[in-house]
Amino acid sequence: MMLYSTGVRIIIWVCAIFYLLQHLYFPITHEIFGMAYLGHPNFSLIQFLTYGFLHGDAVHIFVNMLMLIVFGTKIENHFGMRNLFILFAITVICGGIAQQINQMFLVKQAFGVYFPIPPIDFYEQFEMFTEYGRDAVTTFNRITIGASAGVFGIMLAYTTLFPTHRLGLPWFETKISARLLISIFIIGEIYMLIYNPQPNVAHIAHLIGALSGILVALVWQKTKIV
Repeated sequence: MMLYSTGVRIIIWVCAIFYLLQHLYFPITHEIFGMAYLGHPNFSLIQFLTYGFLHGDAVHIFVNMLMLIVFGTKIENHFGMRNLFILFAITVICGGIAQQINQMFLVKQAFGVYFPIPPIDFYEQFEMFTEYGRDAVTTFNRITIGASAGVFGIMLAYTTLFPTHRLGLPWFETKISARLLISIFIIGEIYMLIYNPQPNVAHIAHLIGALSGILVALVWQKTKIV
């Protein structure tokens, strides 16, 4: 019996290929596929989706792919590969939009405007750094990567559709309540966002991805997809 379904396998392979390319062609892959700030010269609309295929390190991609296997396989088995891809894409994009809005406020706080004029040469980069400081420049240049918004969306969609289901995790004999497992993730994200925000972790993207997963699941219920 297959551990995970075809659609899940495709997403995992795409993420794995991107992860390999990250190590072979860094920082080019980040500049092209990672999601840059709206006002940054490297930004392009396709990044609202492609940032979801990049990852920061081995732990980042392992946890995301493990949760994708557990929840994505069940979603695909019930609703098909096409709906799994649609759910993943919508939640990744919604998470990316939320992250951009959050970054807009951080940029405004740092520079006094939402869209500072990007530096075009080393002199202007040095001038921006001198005038506004390292943290401001880092905020402007920050790139968002990771499939977490899509994974959170799939997790919450699954829990919305099957609130009483229990999960058998890969390589473990025992089962755990889906609601309990997901509650741990969500509470952890909210806690980190409020009390210990990490500038390199897109907590807002994770939570909005989760919310959009719930909304997609509710639409599925209303339109009788389920």
